[in-house]
Order: sequence, then C-alpha cells, then structure tokens
Amino acid sequence: MQLEESITVYIESQSEAGTMHFEVSSHLGISEFLMQVLDKLAECGNEERVRTMQNYYEPVLELCNGNATLPLDSDMTLHQAGVGSNATCRIAAKPLKERLMFCNSISA
Repeated sequence: MQLEESITVYIESQSEAGTMHFEVSSHLGISEFLMQVLDKLAECGNEERVRTMQNYYEPVLELCNGNATLPLDSDMTLHQAGVGSNATCRIAAKPLKERLMFCNSISA
C-alpha cells in the first residue's frame, strides 16, 4: 500500500507571466496533472488559446533543472518520474502528426 504524499509543483507560465503552483498527490499520473494545469490556464482567461493548442499539439511536462529540462513520460506518475515537492516544471508542446499538413492537395 502506497501512502498518498502531497507535493507542491511549480509550473512556469509564460502566459501568466510567472509561476503557478499546485498541491497534488505524488502518485498522480502526469497526463492527469497536465489536464489539471491546462484547465487552470483555461480558467485564467486563456481558454480559447489552450483549446486551440490542444487541437494541434500534445502537451509534454518537462522537469526544470537549472537551464536544462527533462521531458517526462505521460504514462508515469509524478513520483515515478522523479518529480518531488517544490519541483519546477513547464509545459512544452509536441506537434500532433495526424493534424499537421504540408498542403491540402497535390496537383499533377
């Protein structure tokens, strides 16, 4: 049986011009955590921008370590990925390949 450990995770946010913090279980899945963060960003007046970006990009949680970042596997929990209390993360965007189009049609 795993104990539910509450951790504070800080998210660097360019759109909010600062840092947001979240109190969550260390055993929360990264994909679930990403949805919480995106929902919070949408609530802060960025709903259209967040939803538009979700149509074309997959959010990726990155753990910040000085000037370097480490992308985290969204199938892991925060604990499994090594995200501890007071960790600083950010959200990057990976293009959804099925949504990218170089051109709509090719003429012969």
